Amino acid sequence: MILKQISYLFENNSETADDWVLDNISFQNLNLIVGTNSTGKSRLIVVINSFARMILQKSKVFAGIFKVKFFDEELGQNIYYEITRISGIIKETI
Repeated sequence: MILKQISYLFENNSETADDWVLDNISFQNLNLIVGTNSTGKSRLIVVINSFARMILQKSKVFAGIFKVKFFDEELGQNIYYEITRISGIIKETI
């Protein structure tokens, strides 16, 4: 499977920390992540890695809303995942 698109939202209830938002980040066959300091490059890698570990059942389900699109080369079709976990409870998986 090939990662085609990812969105992630984590709303932080703390006044001292920011929300994490990745909005419809699209990928091609080869990708280069470039940006100035504090623009979310590392955060993007952390979110992709966290999602991969979750679906491989190698870690707990992380808080937030994940929306991910893969392309399955064998089936020739897109596969969509959506996982919502808020306050320790998995609210929705698709």
